[in-house]
Amino acid sequence: MISKNIIMVSLSGLITLGAAYAKPHENLADAELITDSYTFEELSSLDQEFFHINRLESDSSSSCSLSGKTDTEKKSIFDRAVSRLLNINNFENEITLPGQDFILHDSAGNIISRSAKHGDLIEIKLPMDPTLRTYWVRIEQVTTSKNELKIIVRPTLNPLLRYKHGVTDHFFTSAATNTFSVSYSSNKLTARVHGQNEEANTKEARSWADAAANATIATMAWGVYSNGKSKMGLQSYTWKSLTTSLADCN
Repeated sequence: MISKNIIMVSLSGLITLGAAYAKPHENLADAELITDSYTFEELSSLDQEFFHINRLESDSSSSCSLSGKTDTEKKSIFDRAVSRLLNINNFENEITLPGQDFILHDSAGNIISRSAKHGDLIEIKLPMDPTLRTYWVRIEQVTTSKNELKIIVRPTLNPLLRYKHGVTDHFFTSAATNTFSVSYSSNKLTARVHGQNEEANTKEARSWADAAANATIATMAWGVYSNGKSKMGLQSYTWKSLTTSLADCN
């Protein structure tokens, strides 16, 4: 059994460990906290009921104009954006939200300082997360063409912790993916982050406490709905900040 009145989401976005569920149409600041206790099966059904509305694709993109640039200048601007997207360790400087950290590891979990490639791992630290956990994704694919770079990542196991079958050390399940891309056409450079299958990780978590925390952090990532309008979540803010930084045509 797990009591669901332990996590409290405050106006500042701070979290205290435990589990709480807010109906998706309510502002998190006024979220209704459900204080009953539930079995794992009941917890899973609550996840279905309260979070299904958020299991949508997410998309953040930014563009800048290449009008008036020579072909050489356009290629140089694109190459610079590619280099910055592959420089995972510098993401914290590309994003305006303090406290987020992205650390590139090789497939064995060793910290590395180079451009990202297929098979690498990314360790993610979130601001205002008192659990002090880190979240991990694996780079599944890196594709390049004359005018586009794509990087696809998927939540995965923390290689620095004891192996446990079926565990995903992320607030989304292993079904989720994010595709990061930069591309350019004759008159525009575009940076984009596209998310798919972003389901709260209550079933692949390492522990009950992790499952509970994942549900709350996923809600913060999605954002909430109030009066029929969506409120930007942590994830949208992060990726919009990143794409705005990468889409630099100056």
